[in-house]
Amino acid sequence: MKAIEPWKSWVFFGTLGTLALLINGLTQAPLAPSRTQTTTVRTIADVPQPARPNVFEESTSPPPKPVEAKLRIWPGDYTPTRRVHIPDPENPASGVLDVTFRPTDDMDLNVAQWWEVQFDKKMPEELEMSQNDMDNFKREGIRNVRLRLKKNSTDRLNVRFLITKKNPDDFKPLPEVPPQTFGNLSVTYRRLQGVSVNEIVVDLELKNNHSAKKIGVAIHGPPSQAFSQFFPDEIRVKGSLMDNKGVEYWCSQVTGLQVMNANPTRLTSIDPGETRHISLRYQADRGHSQDANTFRLLMEFVVNQDYSPAQYANHVPVPNAMPAGCRVEGAVFSIPIRYTKRE
Repeated sequence: MKAIEPWKSWVFFGTLGTLALLINGLTQAPLAPSRTQTTTVRTIADVPQPARPNVFEESTSPPPKPVEAKLRIWPGDYTPTRRVHIPDPENPASGVLDVTFRPTDDMDLNVAQWWEVQFDKKMPEELEMSQNDMDNFKREGIRNVRLRLKKNSTDRLNVRFLITKKNPDDFKPLPEVPPQTFGNLSVTYRRLQGVSVNEIVVDLELKNNHSAKKIGVAIHGPPSQAFSQFFPDEIRVKGSLMDNKGVEYWCSQVTGLQVMNANPTRLTSIDPGETRHISLRYQADRGHSQDANTFRLLMEFVVNQDYSPAQYANHVPVPNAMPAGCRVEGAVFSIPIRYTKRE
């Protein structure tokens, strides 16, 4: 057998390995790209969606802070556009003041003591005022009121004011009327008021000043007569009411006491320390005298200073005869008055 040379063996195996590597590389090589176009279809699930907040989860972020609002309240937070002084310092006179208001106007009206400003008729609906009424001012010192048009009411408004100067004496308190005293009974004048063109109401206050005894009181009147059937509205009492101009009034109603001539059952009991209020209504056949400044009231009271109803259990009244323990007391009141205008 013929021997093979070693170098030939190495060449054979080297060529065999090279061939094996070449074949293996050819089998792993990528295919050439195809010239056919392909389209990829994507579903909604394949498209990424934006994250949505979970409405059922409580928000952990703090709520926004409220914005602080500065309120402007009229008239204090607003500056007036014009100021009017009554009276005019250069010409202090009564008369008529005509003012034209526009939407931008804000008038500050200053009224001095003893002067009065009123609307000619009534306050226009288009106007608003910082006071409820012109008469709500204090009677002393400077008084202020702010006036302006209501929003979207009108673009022009003419207003007429009446300016008058008052008599300072009209604002002074009237002199006091001193009370009348009869033993332990005091009678105090409280008020005189006109309730119609020919009617006046007088209010009095009766007080028992004794600490233990009761007092019986009635208004003294004449005995009953047929006169009353012709004048059913008149209550006959001893006394009168007359003003200083001669207008006389007659009594038409008494509230709080009874009228008595001789019957003690008409006495009203006033307990120790008790105060009783009575009213007397008077009428005149004509109207009040506007020039009067004083009324004179004359009255008679029947008074029992130690009253007990039991003491008259068997008493038989005799006209014009005072029962035992009773006495007629006359009261006179000089009442100063001042007429005031009533709207």
